[in-house]
Amino acid sequence: FGSTSSNTISDWDLQYGINVTSMQRKNGGLMLQYNISDLLSVNSKLLYQVKGWHLKGDNIIITNPESPDGGLESFDYDQSVYNHYISLPILMQINSGNKIRGTINTGFYTSYLLDVIEIIEQSYIDTTIRVVLGDNIIVEEQDKNKGNPQRTDTDPIDGYNRLDFGLVLGVGVSYIINDKIRLSFESNLEYGLINKYKEDYSFYAHYNIAYNFLFGCSYILH
Repeated sequence: FGSTSSNTISDWDLQYGINVTSMQRKNGGLMLQYNISDLLSVNSKLLYQVKGWHLKGDNIIITNPESPDGGLESFDYDQSVYNHYISLPILMQINSGNKIRGTINTGFYTSYLLDVIEIIEQSYIDTTIRVVLGDNIIVEEQDKNKGNPQRTDTDPIDGYNRLDFGLVLGVGVSYIINDKIRLSFESNLEYGLINKYKEDYSFYAHYNIAYNFLFGCSYILH
């Protein structure tokens, strides 16, 4: 069990000045390790993880698509994205030490997306629609939701790629209590290589990046 600090890698936020921050969530699962020798091991885990991010933008101004002749919308935006995964990392691990053992591991992970929840809160500061009729310009302001936060909870999983694949690099330490019980701590970086979104769902590519912190207790079979 432990926690995952995750975010998204993309340049889309630079287009609108949106502030993207990491998400911290709990994780947990099972681990199986086969010791090829005292130095080398194969380590695999089956983990439940929540990866995602928070983003926030103040006074964002965009063109209203329903008014291509110049309509503008100005609003504050706050969104949290929660991606629920089952992950299977497979790692080669180098061990050193005796009672207290240090480890370095690297490999890859494969994840399957179980569920997506997006929570969006936005407040319209000002909405202006400009209508052009010949040489006459008519400007109409709509302030129906001005300053009134609107919350939307969605589950847009159809727009996501269900499979994720990436690289893992980590370090750890374990403490042998007796011949059968071992306590361990591990920290690793997961770097996704597959775009989270389908091509027709997002104009920008997004990739998972996550830092995992895991505490464990293992039983030595042989």
